[in-house]
Amino acid sequence: MLTPARRIRPLRTLVVLLALCAFAPAAVAQGQRSPNDLRVENDRLKERIEDLESQLDAAQKRIDSLEGTVDRLREQLRNRQDAPADRPAGGGEDAGEAEPERETAPTPDAPFASLPSMVMSLRDSYMNAFQNRTIGDGRDREEYLREVRGWARETVRDARGQIEWTIRIVDVADQQGSRTQFLVENFDTQRGLPIGLPFPLEVVGRNAVRLRDGADKLWTLEGVLQSDIEVDENMPTIESADDPAAYLGPFARYTYDIAVRSLREAN
Repeated sequence: MLTPARRIRPLRTLVVLLALCAFAPAAVAQGQRSPNDLRVENDRLKERIEDLESQLDAAQKRIDSLEGTVDRLREQLRNRQDAPADRPAGGGEDAGEAEPERETAPTPDAPFASLPSMVMSLRDSYMNAFQNRTIGDGRDREEYLREVRGWARETVRDARGQIEWTIRIVDVADQQGSRTQFLVENFDTQRGLPIGLPFPLEVVGRNAVRLRDGADKLWTLEGVLQSDIEVDENMPTIESADDPAAYLGPFARYTYDIAVRSLREAN
């Protein structure tokens, strides 16, 4: 990989050359122009040089940011390579045995097939929209945010619709009056495996009672998935996300609401 910092000297040289090229015609025409005209032209050229210097500083900041990302990825790779096979990376002497990896079924491609499917679909959409963009600073960052907001408004229209899922209860997370929040997971009945990570589901009334009483069963959930995409200016990286599982890309977070229409025991 090229070391981006080594490109700075040619950029500085370019700024100087542009300035010299701009000064040359002015020097030739000096005998034909008034002192006031020359002062105006000189001020204009100074502003141009300052603008080029500002662009150069912004480019340097982007390069520094990319170098920092590369360094973090290299450090993570070294940690994984150096970690003993029977202990998770980063574990100390007192770290216990690694937990067995949770086996899951492949996530279906159809967005409405499961909640992980919808998240995967939106992440792919984000990547396609912004794969050639960098966040930058100042005006560049504001422009990037505007485009993320526009993408979110357009994309979310196709992320709301009817669902019919097979789910399994993982835990009862919270109960208040007639409302119960369950932790559930989409389930692949053919493979006998869950799909992706568990997620919260709020259920009310008789359906909540039925789920609590039949927590060891599989259920068919019919309803409406209301997806939303929040734009958070303080979330430029997955490390800055409060919930990495909901992270779609820089500044974009997935949220949802499920309107339950019916719940029945799965066949």
